[in-house]
Amino acid sequence: MYKLFVDISLSAKTGVLDGRKVNNWRAHVKASNSQGGSKAYTHIAIMKSSWKLLPKILSGEKTVESRWYKTKACPWNRVSPGDTIYFKDSGKPVTLKARVTRVQQYILESSEDATHLFLQIKNKDLGIKALTQKDIPQHVLDYISNKKYAIFVSFDNVQKIEPFNINKKGFGVQAAWLCVEDINFIKSNCD
Repeated sequence: MYKLFVDISLSAKTGVLDGRKVNNWRAHVKASNSQGGSKAYTHIAIMKSSWKLLPKILSGEKTVESRWYKTKACPWNRVSPGDTIYFKDSGKPVTLKARVTRVQQYILESSEDATHLFLQIKNKDLGIKALTQKDIPQHVLDYISNKKYAIFVSFDNVQKIEPFNINKKGFGVQAAWLCVEDINFIKSNCD
């Protein structure tokens, strides 16, 4: 069975950190920051263009971005409520901006765990109204299968912004989520 590792939101005073319930998660994060631990980050989520999710983000149909990993990769333990997240389709400029409102991190034991979790958030993640397990698109099943970690990042205040390109040098060619302290660090002009 999967294990809830982190569950924190802007509106809640209590939360789950490192698998333990805490009464004031903001104080725990602040203490971690002062000891050189987690920092406030700006995030760039790079989306698969073929999935056509940016219009659903802008319209409010999609309010959660999920990431599924075999290892703990960015944004694991780097994203917090109140952070800023930018969205872009692969190979295209950044065009949307939002505020992170909730973060949930899960440790998975099986592909069945992944499927079960996906079915719980499918409406908010893909903007799909009615979907049963047998109706999950194969490309989604392929994406979530055999993963050990799942991260759900809820967001609001979606805004269309002046497009800009990014320079991913140093992040890896296949990096699909970038965490930076300052967006200007990777921002480049659109031609």
